[in-house]
Amino acid sequence: AFQDCVKQLPERSLEFLRIRYAQNQSIEQISAKTGRSGGSVKSLYHRIRVKLGECIEHKLAVESRS
Repeated sequence: AFQDCVKQLPERSLEFLRIRYAQNQSIEQISAKTGRSGGSVKSLYHRIRVKLGECIEHKLAVESRS
């Protein structure tokens, strides 16, 4: 379910996930690299996590009904 949900994210969100986790960048590094405030970057990651969580919950609920 997780990988399916990640594939559904907008390209911009995927790029931020790559920067954070594949490139192991800190919030401060991402903030400096993108010109966004630290709070804005944290907020973006929170929204991505919420969206992923909702998608995963939905997919698991659908699978359990099958």
